[in-house]
Amino acid sequence: MAQDPTWLTFLKELWNWMIAFFKKLLAIQPVEEPSDPAVDALLKEISKGVTGDATVILSQSYLRALGFPIGNYGPNQNGVDGVYGSASQASVKLFQSMVGLSNSGQLETGTLIRLKEKVYAHATVRDLAQTAGSNGVNLPITASSTRADFVNAVFYYALIDEAETAVPAGVTVAQAILESNYGKSVPVDRATGRYSYNLFGIKGTGPAGTVQDYSWEENPTTGEWEQMLSQFKAYTSFADSIKGHSQFLLENKRYAQAFKTKNAQEFAKAIAAAGYATDSQYAAKLITLMEEWGMA
Repeated sequence: MAQDPTWLTFLKELWNWMIAFFKKLLAIQPVEEPSDPAVDALLKEISKGVTGDATVILSQSYLRALGFPIGNYGPNQNGVDGVYGSASQASVKLFQSMVGLSNSGQLETGTLIRLKEKVYAHATVRDLAQTAGSNGVNLPITASSTRADFVNAVFYYALIDEAETAVPAGVTVAQAILESNYGKSVPVDRATGRYSYNLFGIKGTGPAGTVQDYSWEENPTTGEWEQMLSQFKAYTSFADSIKGHSQFLLENKRYAQAFKTKNAQEFAKAIAAAGYATDSQYAAKLITLMEEWGMA
């Protein structure tokens, strides 16, 4: 009996398809989960004794391992507490911006995967900042920015600056907090209302001129705080203000001793001893802020 040529053709096509399918199936390699005993141990130590939402604990552990400023909450005083508060959310948004994700601040699967990848690749927040800066990533600081958003944005720009000037990012952030009250008390010209972008209360003439505003200064003789009208440097952006702050420290010889240390707390003590501010507790306040935000 003669074979139906249509049926034979169908069988041949089916056979060829099955061969091609199984070749592809055999070629597929299982995706290996990143593994590193040292990193595993670090993450375990970071989250030791912490209870709460498992996803939050994991994300906070990743952020702490990378070096983000998530505070000193939790039983280990390292920001890992299982509660997704403003500090963790702000650092997640910063991370998302750095790696090109939508900075929603949400703990989405894609964000967790990228966090894990970076931790197991032994990356640091400094590495991420340098790459993001090279890619033109900018972070806004606005009147509506939360304290945590302000800290993370300044930290980002300060990390980029640190690579060029050796001014510790933690010191830069702490000074910006202390001098500008988390960006809420930036000098504004009393006569014209001109905004200075001066996060550090640096006096003199800046690249964008000056503004005249009041400041509180401690009288070294009486120990009393007095209000004085002063001339403050003006800048064109907060990023420029951070650069200007570091240049100010570098160009003034009295701060040379500070650059002999790599320790942020010792750097803070050195600039305070050199007379950066009239506040006799200035160094202690900077160190407290660095510890509070997990940047010490």
